[in-house]
Amino acid sequence: QLCLVLTTRLADAEGFPRVASLLESVVKFFAPGTVHTLFVVVPDSDLGLVANAAAALHRYTRGGALFAVEVLPDSRLQTADQATYERFTPILEKEAGGRGVNYRLQMLLKLAIAELVPTQFYITLDSDVLMHRPTRFQDLVVDGRAIIQAETRQATRHRESWWESSDALLRARGCVVANQTARVGV
Repeated sequence: QLCLVLTTRLADAEGFPRVASLLESVVKFFAPGTVHTLFVVVPDSDLGLVANAAAALHRYTRGGALFAVEVLPDSRLQTADQATYERFTPILEKEAGGRGVNYRLQMLLKLAIAELVPTQFYITLDSDVLMHRPTRFQDLVVDGRAIIQAETRQATRHRESWWESSDALLRARGCVVANQTARVGV
């Protein structure tokens, strides 16, 4: 089994309304027994409403849900306050066209949840993800290794500085930057 992780917030006018479609597709296409728990990480201010919605979903399925749903406040996973994340977000990312503080916080939360996940593998989801075919654990984990979605530098949405940072983080000594066909999981 594996876990699913969704970070979302009610204030996301484009993304949050899509969560219902995401959940419907997960229930429809994941094979029974594949998903252990769906973790939904939300800002503390959204916790009550989202937790009530999760409880209603459980009642609606008469307790026969395919997997557990656990709603967590993001403060349970954060190691600093919002002001700290804002301070460490580059100025270019705070301005128009940048992904901003919330994007960075979302990525950190998706990593921090690993501390609470009881399974060896987990998948991070975004509100705009939809399942479109039946999926089993064996489709996602092959020979004990998780499959990845990889990008090349030619077909990417990332800036050159992202590739350089990835190269440094992976201690690839130029392999990622110098090799035009190199792939990095995203």
